[in-house]
Formats: sequence, structure tokens, C-alpha cells
Amino acid sequence: MNYFQLFSISYMTNSVMSELPYYGLSNTELQKQLTNDRLSMMFDNNEFFDYLNNLNSSCLLKELNFQYVTEEQLTAKLKKLDRNIELSVFHMNIRSLNSKQRQICQLFELLDYEFDVIILTEIWTVNINFYANLFTGYDFYYDLPQDSKVGGVGLFIRNTCTVHELPQYQILSTRTSVVENKWVEVTKESRKYIIGGIYRHPNQNIADFTSLLEPVLNSISDQKLPCIIAGDINIDLTKSRVNENTSRYVDSLLTNNFLPTVLMPTRITPSSATLIDHMYYFDGCGSQNKVAQSGNLLADISDHLPNFMLILHEKMEPTKRPKIRIMSNKNREKFCEKISSTDWSAVYAEPDVNTAYNTFINTVTNAFYSCFPLKTLSRKRSRDKKWITAGLKKCSNTKNKLYKKWITKRNPEDEKAYRQYRAIYRKVAAEAESDYYKQMFDMRSNSIKQLWTNLNIVCSFKNKRKRNNIAQLNVGDNLSSDATEISNYINRYFANIGNDLQKKFENSHSGVRSSDANECWQYCNNSINKSMFVRPVDAAEVMHLICQLNGSKSPGPDDIGPRLIKDSATALCQPLVHIFNLSFTTGIVPDQLKIAKVIPVFKKGDSKLASNYRPISLLSIFDKLLERAMRNRLYYHLQINNLIYKYQFGFRHNHSTTLAVIDVIDSIYERLDNGEKIIGLYFDLQKAFDTVNHEILLCKLQKFGVRGIVHDWFKNYLSDRYQYTLCNSIKSEMLEITCGVPQGSVLGPLLFLVYMNDINVALQGQKVKLFADDTNLFISGNNLSEASELAAECIDKLSEWFTINKLTLNIDKTCFMVFPPDKTNSVHLSVNGKAINKVQSCRYLGVIIDDELKWTDHIHHVYKKLIKYVGIFYKLRNKLPSAMLKNIYYAFVHSYLLYAVEVYANTCPTYLDKLVKLNNKLLRILQNKPLLYPVSLLYDEFKTLPLTDLHKQQLLLFAYKLIHLPQNLPEIFKNYLESNECVHEYNTRSKADLHLHRAETTYGQRCLKYKLVTLWNELPQTLKESDSVSSLKDSIRAYLT
Repeated sequence: MNYFQLFSISYMTNSVMSELPYYGLSNTELQKQLTNDRLSMMFDNNEFFDYLNNLNSSCLLKELNFQYVTEEQLTAKLKKLDRNIELSVFHMNIRSLNSKQRQICQLFELLDYEFDVIILTEIWTVNINFYANLFTGYDFYYDLPQDSKVGGVGLFIRNTCTVHELPQYQILSTRTSVVENKWVEVTKESRKYIIGGIYRHPNQNIADFTSLLEPVLNSISDQKLPCIIAGDINIDLTKSRVNENTSRYVDSLLTNNFLPTVLMPTRITPSSATLIDHMYYFDGCGSQNKVAQSGNLLADISDHLPNFMLILHEKMEPTKRPKIRIMSNKNREKFCEKISSTDWSAVYAEPDVNTAYNTFINTVTNAFYSCFPLKTLSRKRSRDKKWITAGLKKCSNTKNKLYKKWITKRNPEDEKAYRQYRAIYRKVAAEAESDYYKQMFDMRSNSIKQLWTNLNIVCSFKNKRKRNNIAQLNVGDNLSSDATEISNYINRYFANIGNDLQKKFENSHSGVRSSDANECWQYCNNSINKSMFVRPVDAAEVMHLICQLNGSKSPGPDDIGPRLIKDSATALCQPLVHIFNLSFTTGIVPDQLKIAKVIPVFKKGDSKLASNYRPISLLSIFDKLLERAMRNRLYYHLQINNLIYKYQFGFRHNHSTTLAVIDVIDSIYERLDNGEKIIGLYFDLQKAFDTVNHEILLCKLQKFGVRGIVHDWFKNYLSDRYQYTLCNSIKSEMLEITCGVPQGSVLGPLLFLVYMNDINVALQGQKVKLFADDTNLFISGNNLSEASELAAECIDKLSEWFTINKLTLNIDKTCFMVFPPDKTNSVHLSVNGKAINKVQSCRYLGVIIDDELKWTDHIHHVYKKLIKYVGIFYKLRNKLPSAMLKNIYYAFVHSYLLYAVEVYANTCPTYLDKLVKLNNKLLRILQNKPLLYPVSLLYDEFKTLPLTDLHKQQLLLFAYKLIHLPQNLPEIFKNYLESNECVHEYNTRSKADLHLHRAETTYGQRCLKYKLVTLWNELPQTLKESDSVSSLKDSIRAYLT
């Protein structure tokens, strides 16, 4: 019995023993066979297998099928086992990620498979952010060497998995044992694994390393979670008998039940073959043993062979072929023909809106199901990259065969033939890839939409996959795997979010009743006598509404998508006009339009908790058309009667987050310039949209002139609403929604503005800053004591308003800041006896405000967002045409820099330096220019400006709008600027200039109003008289450069 047979007895079932390499040979025959294969040096003395023989028969794996494989063989294996793979791990010593990045990317494209975990050792880099997006669809974790560029380990983990870093397992380097390692917990479909990537530097003390590793192994064993350790350990397992320290290292792993899964040499040179790249598997001592397959991949990227391990489900499930509807152009044309030939007389003759709509939607859905029947996919769609042709695959296989021949025979002629062929292959592969992407992004033959679709495919800018299939969920105290039970439970959770929060008020408040509405009406002091009237819709309006639909949006419960409606707009227009007008005149919304399909989307955290899923509510597209028509009428009524609170920036025309930030920051600068102390309060409302009380909302609508049949329409719209959750392809039971504005609706945001509109009445004399439910208040006083007292009073009043309106204040996320910083820590605020957190910085509408107004936190935030594009742009610059690269820069870099640049760039240039340098680097990468290339030419090529000039440009454009286009800005900016002529009557040379108010401090000089006036007055008169914003923008760019 040879070593392989002994290993089989300890670890494998009899049914698979014969599949092992060299099984059935005697030891003499085994050695002879290895010699014939020129592989005998790999197993000198076979010490490693002697250790495996010493293990008892308590197997960790049912099957371990280890082998050398080619790319073609591994691709076939992965495709065959795909649905049965529970976790897949790939490891390779890359020996410089910088020089091998193209080759490793091509390898995975050839394999046509996405491993769950990719572990790379010896990455040799310090500019680690370059590689954050090397593999699209993966998150990057790493550990770098302390004193050199050599070494390092990087873990790329698919973003469909949940990852938690485990710093407690980190092995710290010592003087005699230098090691880089990274440990994470990976959750895939509710199954947790501990993953460790290790690189141990060579010529270090093995005994010291083992001593450092043993406590980690013991701790993981105690956790009883499956664990995979992979890396270049630089300990040759084939020499375990010769070296006592190696023997102890192997013993420590085996004692803790870590099974080695790499059994053959991984580093093969003309003079040696060593097993120094290790992979170990610990099954967590669970009752469900897994089947594993592992091997070495014959790839020539470095002098180390890649290793892989596949953990398989114990029960091999047959492949289930999904059923889908084929939305082909032929089927779409067939649908349009059916709809066009439909007789709608039964709809027109029906006076009841529910019956009319039911007749209409039944006709449409019957046509839909007839033209788009469910089809079973005959085979799994390939993920092949189209530039990897059959010929290129054949060339790769030939190259690998030459490589295998060389490493086994060690013949110089074979080495020369291999290297010559490899050079030819790399050149051909590079040209094929380049030609493919040039055609893919040909600006002349593709639409803009198709170009961006292709870009997302290549770069996965929108590749973050959100799981909506839930394998297991905590249902009460039990962990359930039943799809129906999961679907019903998560639907109940979503449906009861608002109700559960509103119940908190029942003990202290009886609520608002229709017979006694004074409790909430006391704030409605801007009510009007003028009633809202709804004009009927016509065909032109409905056609316009249909044309405005976003064709990429998902369909609702009726499965009719917006693109089909747009294709059949002419035929659908008239019956929709009849139904919409019938709804308006009767005050009834069709019942089927009040049903929502909810898709649970995983956020983060434990996937078995319902609270870690976000509900995505999908309504019928026909409902959105009806709501859009009513929304336009309600918004017009509110605007024409000046009913919307002027400091509400959310969901309004000519309002934006940038303008909201400008308003807040400018008011802070002005008060600080006046010597006042400011307390900024940032309130967080918990599930605000879900907890809107319908009765209170209807009362407020009535005060705003929504009366009679229109009021009946809104009452009907809010009542008798139902939802079901679609999870794991299972529909849950239908549940009624009794509070909250409808999620995913068109009217919901505007109705929420109505609900929040009277909050300012609670604080007479104070200006509450709102963006939908983002509620902020800035209190000032001559000193902190005065400001603190006033802030406490305002908090009590706002808390009362929230309670009366049944909105829940999330005190844990509510915070306050003091401007300038309170070094004495004398300000303490609370809500209902619970302290409010005092912070030094806070996020407000995407901008991080710090109490010193230095903007360093926000600058660092933008820097972190943009640094990831370094690696992406390196990857793209040789694939895409220059015009597309310019579009990419504007979409993903310029847009980040531009957002609120009027505010955050108004700081010390030193603080902006890191962003300026990063922007220069990104431009240089995209334009493929050397380091010493003039920066000014980089900006000229892309027709943009450096950050400081971009700040000036945006301020000047804002000033132009304030002077020439005030109607396109919120009312609060109406008198933002004034000329000298309006301030005094003196006939000075500067009487036509804007009036510059005196600044008492540097805060006043940083006030946007001060900066605007200064820049505008310096601008040449020809630029001030520009015809449009776009022409001024071009002129300013030329002026500043």
C-alpha cells in the first residue's frame, strides 16, 4: 500500500480512492512513475504524506480530489459544479501585482468564473488604493509589509458576500518572523467562513512563526466556524521529516483539525520543486461534512502555481432552469399590434372607475401574457468575454502545454519554445482585447445609452449586487428555511414598521380625531379659503406623461413595464384619459392601483435578520401616470398660493441640496462674523415617511384648500392600500397598510412636504432648515449660555410638535455642534431627559460640516471616494477611446469635485492640496501622460479647471443666476445681492458694482456673499453681460486660465 492509499484510508470514501493520482501502485512503482514524469524531486522521502498517514480515521472531508489542471480543465470543472459550489477560493503568489495585473485579469476572464475569495500574496506595492477595483465586483482587504515593498497579502472578496474584518487573529511580525496576514469572516448565503491570507517571508525562523500561529488556530477551533487558510508560507512540506521545525508546524495544524488541501509542489524551477504555497481547511467540527476539490493550476503568471479549493454542498442538487419572459423585439411588436387592434368600448361605457380599470388592465395583461409567455432557459448563459475567441483559447491551451512540458522535462529547448510562444500569445491577446474595446466604445456606431451600458459592464460601476433571495431568516425565536414562511414574515415586518412606531404614542397621546383636531390644527396658521379644483386630463397630457416615463424602471404587480407602455402609448392613451377623468370626478382611485409589490433588498449585517433588509416598493406604472397627473395639480395649487414653507428644499422645482447647503453655511458665517455663538441641531426622524398619520395628513390638506371631491380622492388614495412581498419567487399574503405615505409613489414625497410644512410654526422667530425629513436648526446668541438656553427651549417645542404629529425622533442619531468649537465643553442638551450627542463633525446632505469650518473631513471623504478610480482608470485607459474617457472623468470624478464646491473649497489651499494632486493624477492617467507633463495642458485637454478655479467658476455662475435669472432660484435668494446704486446715491465709479458688505472677521471674508461680490466686481464687463449660463461658463474658463 503506497502513501496515497494510506492517505485515502484516513480521509476518503472508497468510492473515490481510485480517482486519486497514482492510486493502485506500489511504493516502488509510484517512485518509478514519478521519476518517469520528471516529478520525483517533488516528493523526496515523502515526509509530508507520512504525517498524513499518522492521522486517525476521523475524516474532515468526505472527498479530496487534488490534481494539476489546465485552464481548460478547470473551466470545465467550474461550469459543471457551479450550482453545487458553496465556497470557492483561489490563491496565488503573484510576485508583484503591478507587473502581473493584466495577466491575472486575463486568467480570470479565460476561466470564465468568479471565485468567492481571491487571495494574492507578495503583492509588492505601497500604493494599495490603485488595486481596490482591480477585479470588478470585489471588495479589497490587505496587509502590507512595514519596512519594505516586498511581500504583502491581499484578499479580494465578492461583494455578494458579507464581510467582517477579524483583527483579533492578526499575527504580529517579530524580529525573527516577518509575516503579513489578513483575517476576515465571510458570510455567503447565511453560511459563515473564516478566511485567512498569509505571507511569511523566507529565511525566517519557522519555530517562531509556529508559536505565533498556534494561538490563532486554537482560537478559531474554539469558534467552531469553518475556516480556510491560504498563502505562501515558505515552508516546504515535502521536507517535513528532515526539518524538526517544519514537523512541529505541520503537527500544530493537524492537531487543530486543519486539513492540508494542496498536496503537490507549487513552486517549480529548473532546479527544484517545493510545496511552499499552502491551503488548509477546518470544517468547524460541524455535523455536515463538506466535499472538497482542490488543485494546482498550470499557469505561468509567476514562478508559483495558483491553487484553488472548492467547498461543495454535501447533497448535489440538480440544476434548476429558471423561467423568464423573453422581451424580444419580435414579441414587443406583437404586443403593440394586439393593443392597437383592441376595442376599448367596454371601458368607455363603464361609469364605475374600478370596473373600467379592471376591464382595461385585464385586456392589457392578457395581451402581455400571450405575447411574452414564460420560457425555460435551455442552458446557462455564458459569461465569456467576447474578445476571448475560440482561437485565443486554443492559443492559451497550447501555451500551457508548452509550459507543462518545460517544467516536467527541464529541457532548455522546451523552455525556449515556451517563452517564444508566450511572447506571441501575449501580444495577440493584448491586440484582441484592445480591438474589441475600441469597437465596443465606438462613439459613431453606438448610442450614448449603449455606451454607458457597455461601460457599466466593463467597470461594474453599478455592479453592487443586492440579494433578494433569502435562504434563512429568524422568524420569531426560530431560524426558518421555509420560503413561504420567510416571505410572509418579512412582509409582516415591513407592513408593521409604521404601526409599531405609532403605538409608542398611545400611552401619552390619544391621537388626532376628526371630531377634535385642534391638537394639530394649532400649527396650521397659513390655511386658506381658496379651494383646489382639479381640471380633467386630455390626450396630449397623458401622452406627455407617458413620454416622461423612465423605460428602465421595474414593473409593478401587473408586470407591465414602462417601455411597453411607451411603445403602445398611442393605443393606450384614450382609455387612460377616460379612467383618469373618471377617477378625478368620482374621487375614487382604482383598487388595483393601490397594491404594491415589495422586494426585500439586503443592506448589511446579519442576513438572517429582517431589519437588515430594505423594502423596495413597486407600484403599477399606470398608477404612477395617474399620480403624476394629480401631483402636478396639487403642486401648482400649493405654489400659486405660496403655501410651501420657504426653507423646505426637498422635492421642489429650482431647489437643490447644493442651495440648501449654501443657505445653511452662509448663515453660519454671517452670524460668526457678528460675534455670535451658534449651536447647530441635527434631528433624525425614524422612518418618517412610514409613520405619517393619514388622519392628520388629511386635516392639513383640508386646511390648504384640498376640499370636497378632491379631498375625497386623497382620502380614498390613502385608504385600503395593500402590499405583498415577493421573496424567493414566493408571493406573501396581502397585508393592509394603515399609515405612512405610499413608498415608491409619485405623490408620496409631496404629501410628506405637506405633513412637515407647519413645523416652523412651532418655533416662532427661528428658521428651521428642511430637506424633506432632514430637519436642522441653528440657534445663535451673544454667548454660549444664551444660545444654550434658547436651544433647549426650541428642542422642547420641536419635540412636542413631533409627538403631536406622531413622528419618532431618533435620539441616538440626533446630534449638535457648537460654532466655534466649545473648548470648555459647557453645552449640554437633552430631549425628554436623554442627552443629545455633541459632535465635532456631521454629515448634512452629503457634505461633512466640521465645527471649525475647515472642511478637512469632507475633503478627506471626497478623497476616499475618488482614490478608488486610480486603479479603474489605469485599467480603462488602453481600452477606451479618449472621448469616452473624458465622459467617464466628468461622470465619476468631476461630479464629485463639483458637488458643493462653492462651500467646501472655500478654505485654506493647503487643505485642498491632497484633492488637487489626486485630480491631477487621475487626469494624467486617463490621458496617458508622463509625470512631468504640464498640469495646465491636462486641464485644457478635458476642458476643465483646477479645484480652486472651479470654486471661483461656480461662484460666478451662481452670481449670474442671482442677477439675471432670479426666477430659477428659491425665494430666499431674492435679495441676496444688491448693487451700490441701491445702497447709496453717490455717483461713484463703482456705482454699477455689487455692494460689498464689510467683513469684521475671516468668517465674514469666507461668507459666500462676500466672495461672490468680490469675484463678480473683478469680472470684465463683457463677461457680466453674457447671454446665457453656458456661454458665461466657457468665458470664465478662458478668463481664469
